[in-house]
Amino acid sequence: MAVKATGQFDSDFMKLMIPHHEAALEMAKAELSCGKDPAARRLAQEIIAATRQVPKACQFIFARTILLPLYPRNHDRSHHSFGIYVSATPRLRDT
Repeated sequence: MAVKATGQFDSDFMKLMIPHHEAALEMAKAELSCGKDPAARRLAQEIIAATRQVPKACQFIFARTILLPLYPRNHDRSHHSFGIYVSATPRLRDT
């Protein structure tokens, strides 16, 4: 996928990382469906486990750092058009 550089490195990076990791997930799923080599199948399982949340994280970061500053200050930032919940003030989970 070709993404035209905008000069905004963070934005360009997130736009490239989303399809990169989505493709890695698809290839790993294909390996599990069709592959026979045990080592390749283990690697595919590890890729799926490590990569499954990355596209969502990239979308969240893109929305938080690139899109939200475009909204007026009095705009409700708790939701946006991508359907991802974004808090103006990130909170850590209590452990």
